[in-house]
Amino acid sequence: MQHRISQILSAAAALLLLLLMFITVVDVIGRYVFNQPLAGSSELTEICLSMIIFAAFPLLCRNNDHIAVDLLENRFSAQFKRLRDRVVQVVVSVCLLTLTYGLFLLGMRARRDVLVTEILELPNAVFLFVMAFLLLLSVAFSVRILFRRGGNESGDGGARDGDNRGVER
Repeated sequence: MQHRISQILSAAAALLLLLLMFITVVDVIGRYVFNQPLAGSSELTEICLSMIIFAAFPLLCRNNDHIAVDLLENRFSAQFKRLRDRVVQVVVSVCLLTLTYGLFLLGMRARRDVLVTEILELPNAVFLFVMAFLLLLSVAFSVRILFRRGGNESGDGGARDGDNRGVER
């Protein structure tokens, strides 16, 4: 199930990036060749960027691919590293849950007040609810890692054996 969710999120992010490139090309050609920029291109760019970023959060949380600095990694015991990783995972989960709640409240207010974007008049609530849902999915993946036994607890940002994603050993 998680793999399928990751595939869907990856495909959605890729399609949004493709849409963002298309919007930019059409806007630039329209602006400089026809002296007629694409109406609402800045809004569409902002929406696409925010959706790409929030679609990436669950992927990062699922793979535990957070940024990690391991300057002092070899100075701590394995037991301390496991404890540290658990504490970091709890902090990440709480922060993401807090952001989720805040976005949900903003979405409720935007829906109640019928807030729309300035140029294209798209409903803000839809985007806020999508972002809140994606963060909630991130929380679920993060909590799952917290309770998973035998999972990655090395604090190396998600690198697994044989996977040297920039992690010096």
